[in-house]
Amino acid sequence: MVVLPFTLCTVAPIAAHHSDSNVATDRVVTVEGELRDVLFINPHVTLVVAAPGGDIYRVEWAEPRRLVRLGVTKTTLHAGDRIRVVASPSRDPGDRTLSLVREVRRAADGWHWDRGSTVID
Repeated sequence: MVVLPFTLCTVAPIAAHHSDSNVATDRVVTVEGELRDVLFINPHVTLVVAAPGGDIYRVEWAEPRRLVRLGVTKTTLHAGDRIRVVASPSRDPGDRTLSLVREVRRAADGWHWDRGSTVID
């Protein structure tokens, strides 16, 4: 009789994430403008915001599943909404990517989300 070694493997989710080394974590900027697009996909919900001066910002928000648990869905924000985003900029001044989002606000109806809390209507 041949006995083969048996190894029990368990599969568990791993909380892997990219580095924030390209983000100026010590800085916070506020961008106001028109929401051009909402990409509600993994790994981050991405907002595309056109600022009044013509600059286009790419905002890497949070993972979709986390936002849904907080009440933010695919239909919460819409292209054309005027929003304000408070987040950390890229270390590269030419890169218009914002990360580590602290707040997203839509003034038209007072809706806002802030980091670490529930959605506020």
